[in-house]
Amino acid sequence: MKKILLYFILFQLAFTACKKAEVEPLFDESANKRATTQVDNYKKLLTGSEFGWRGEYYPDGGNGIGYSFYLKFDGSGKVSMYSDIDNFYYFANGYDKAFETTYQVKSLQKTTLIFDSYSYLHELVNPDYDGGSGQKADLELEFTSAVDNNVITLVGRKNKTEMKLTKIAKPESDLLAKGGLANIFNNTFNYANAPNFLTLVFPTGEKTDVRIDADNKQFGIYFINKSGDVDGFFSPYVTTTTGILLKTPITLYGIKFQELFWDDVKKVYYISVNNTRINLTASSKPTLPFYYALGNLFVGFNMSPNIPSQSADYKALYAKIKSNVITLSTAAPVRVISNVVLQYLPDEGVFVLIVFYTRTNPDGSLLFDGASVLYYRPTLDAKGNISFGKSYQNATLSGGQLSLGASGIVLAGIKPLTDIIETNTFQWDYDPTETKIAVLKSNGTPSITIKGALF
Repeated sequence: MKKILLYFILFQLAFTACKKAEVEPLFDESANKRATTQVDNYKKLLTGSEFGWRGEYYPDGGNGIGYSFYLKFDGSGKVSMYSDIDNFYYFANGYDKAFETTYQVKSLQKTTLIFDSYSYLHELVNPDYDGGSGQKADLELEFTSAVDNNVITLVGRKNKTEMKLTKIAKPESDLLAKGGLANIFNNTFNYANAPNFLTLVFPTGEKTDVRIDADNKQFGIYFINKSGDVDGFFSPYVTTTTGILLKTPITLYGIKFQELFWDDVKKVYYISVNNTRINLTASSKPTLPFYYALGNLFVGFNMSPNIPSQSADYKALYAKIKSNVITLSTAAPVRVISNVVLQYLPDEGVFVLIVFYTRTNPDGSLLFDGASVLYYRPTLDAKGNISFGKSYQNATLSGGQLSLGASGIVLAGIKPLTDIIETNTFQWDYDPTETKIAVLKSNGTPSITIKGALF
């Protein structure tokens, strides 16, 4: 009986071994060999573009500000890089100079592109960049797809940065070498900050307002919808050698566009629809009514006494509060008002009255440059008149940040202005003749008209 059992066990083992030998492998190559092959294929793809790639790079899971990187990879692990980053410590004008750095393609669970030595891109992961917050960017990006060897998509391993590489041809490469990226970057900044509003009129006659935020690389288009409310589409963008490329296409009034082109002769941006060019036009005021545009197209009202058409009553009031603050500064350093701004904070729904001032030593040298801030909560009545109710906070502007506290001397000195603001209702609208200027006019006593530059 024991012999029979032994023979049965040996037969089962032999049968099992035979069955295992008959199982065919899923892949023709080992996992290591497949990983090596994929690494080699992506290296060949990167280095195979004669004129390089245009990279659209969006940190923080694709939600961050956009950056462009023009990249040309060689087979020795070097990459030539241009970028439209303009705010970093160790480099200047990255959009105008190629920087040579190094890269690797490795298998790290997935095939990964690694920028492994210092470059423009590293500033986005620098903890000191952007006031100490960094940009939640990535230096290691996993390949996710390659379409027709012309478009490669990648995603950051840590912060899920979205990066899209598009193969470029000789004309774009030539523009890049001639300073094309720098030209577009600088012209876009000047265009976006010009003293006028931008309007896009569609072929069907609809008018929309456009805002290009060159500091944060955001594009917005605003209009009144069928319900009579303000509406809009928004997208971050990157700078190219021919204009700006939106991350998200915009479809409105039957037209879809994703790119705006710069006309370097006429100094205007335009979109191209079915080979038809539609220019953005400059206007003295937007199509949106004032309170619709507030918080969207502009947030600030610069109450400078130096506006050429500024009212005489405000100039006199400004001179009075300036004199008051100097007189109240009985001991050095003397405080001297340099400007007054009324700014809206859309997220909080409040206005801040910012009074900029300097403090100087007895010899006249600058000791301190800051501001005092008062918060106001606005109310609109049925006739569209606005009033400013004093809010619960005071603050001091320091280093560009609002912090608790305010100068008692400044607050006492500007009381003639704050009394008018806090005890009146106002009519507030665009100046009928001047560009990017608005008029704040009190309805009560004392009567005052204040002009301000919109920003």
